[in-house]
Amino acid sequence: MNLSATDLSFAYGATPLFEHLHLETPEGRILGILGPNGAGKSTLLKLLHGELVPGHGKVALANRPIDGMRPGEIARLLAIIPQSVSISFAFTVREFVAMGRRPHLGLFGHPGPADRECVSQALLETGLEHLADRPVTRLSGGETQLAALARAFAQQPRILLLDEATANLDLAHTARILTLIRRRVRENGLTVLAVLHDINLAAAFCTDVVFLHQGRLLGPQSPDKLLSLETIRQVYGISPDQLTLHIDPFFVSHRFA
Repeated sequence: MNLSATDLSFAYGATPLFEHLHLETPEGRILGILGPNGAGKSTLLKLLHGELVPGHGKVALANRPIDGMRPGEIARLLAIIPQSVSISFAFTVREFVAMGRRPHLGLFGHPGPADRECVSQALLETGLEHLADRPVTRLSGGETQLAALARAFAQQPRILLLDEATANLDLAHTARILTLIRRRVRENGLTVLAVLHDINLAAAFCTDVVFLHQGRLLGPQSPDKLLSLETIRQVYGISPDQLTLHIDPFFVSHRFA
């Protein structure tokens, strides 16, 4: 499944965030989008799933301009998991996960046996079946993100966007969520674009990475080729004596002045 940006430009007011940006997502792989705060990583993700409209250029999903597609069409192909999920009503976990089936429901919007089976499978896969009747408002942060992942799995997208989806989670929940996603990539050919801040996490999780820096992209390349001292110093402005790169296992350490 193809998701691409061609000659993409976007600005907040008179200040351009990026101009003439090109991005082609590698199908069936995990592309990590890295870069400093304010570089436009989350904005790029919003442009890619149609939440924002570019000032110039186009985004194409399945070789179709995304601005000509209906929301339901987009949602049948693409899902997004944000950094935090805001839930105002005390839906049960099962009800919340079942919302992922909405793009696939027929004219009258009634779920059938196949939809209910898909929800049950998503709960089982994420280990949430024992919490299926609990209100989502009573979940921990890690459980809430797992529920968001289950909802995305129930949606059955071909492409999954992660906007720092594990940024506020402990190591155990982070590992669990990313392991489940990698399994979907391996077994179902899911394509993933993930905005990340943690370089070490990107190296462990992603098959390809890009840096968004000063309005342009560096990459994509495999982590072992792009995550170099030179690139990290260039992108983040860290002086040479503050940074150490350990290759095996991959680890970036930074000494504070």
